[in-house]
Amino acid sequence: MPHQSTIRKTALSLVYALLEQHCEDTSTFPLREFWEIALEKENMHLQQALTKAVLHVCRSAEDLAEPVLKRGHELVECTPQTEIIRILSATENLLRALSELRVLIRDKRRNTMTETKKMTTTILRLAKQLDGKSAEILSGQEKTHSAPFFASLRRWQKILHECAALEDPIRMSGKEEYAGLCRNARELAALQPQAEKLALDVYEHREEWEDCLSRLLRNYIPQRLDGVDRAILYLSLHELKYRGLDAPIVISEANNLAHEFSGTKSSPFVHGVLAAAVEELSSAR
Repeated sequence: MPHQSTIRKTALSLVYALLEQHCEDTSTFPLREFWEIALEKENMHLQQALTKAVLHVCRSAEDLAEPVLKRGHELVECTPQTEIIRILSATENLLRALSELRVLIRDKRRNTMTETKKMTTTILRLAKQLDGKSAEILSGQEKTHSAPFFASLRRWQKILHECAALEDPIRMSGKEEYAGLCRNARELAALQPQAEKLALDVYEHREEWEDCLSRLLRNYIPQRLDGVDRAILYLSLHELKYRGLDAPIVISEANNLAHEFSGTKSSPFVHGVLAAAVEELSSAR
């Protein structure tokens, strides 16, 4: 599961975006586009880990594919078989894609997340298709004159199957060498819904937080606050009242958010407002 501080930071970015757009109906807010940008860094880290995993799985791809190609071509020269020809063509396409990915990784000018993701996705797609075709042609095979080809294909399919499984990294949880990739995938999958729920819950009570801040900020309306400070205070007030977090924890986290995302004077300001809010909440109980 993602760390609570990560969820809090991610939720803060959505609360801030909603406030900046004066969004009255959150159902009209372009959440999908927002998350594509907001989680760009996390997606990049996952993509880098996935690309490394693909290259790790396919490190001996050429060695295992070579006998498949050699024996397969010999086989179809004697007895042309459409399915085997398709497997040979798909294998050659996959090897070319792997070669292109390795060149891309070494080329600093072309090695962007977009290009790497595109090529990695192509390899995963080809591996999945070839894995399925290989499984079909291998099913029910008995000892024949073409046994060497099928023996080579079985060895080749093991790599294909493992590579294809990387399309859903969470499925690799049982393999130690992919533990980091699996953990990143799980955390990223959980981060968006948890942060989104927290942010929307906070924003749903925005009128309550504005009323609270109006009482605490004498001769100063909440709308005049810096947007980031306002979002931090909304989030912190929500955590105090509705999530039941201890006041020292909430204030400490708010200070950290102010230090990281706002101006130098924001931290003591946020601290003072929240301290007053804690007193108000305590007296109301």
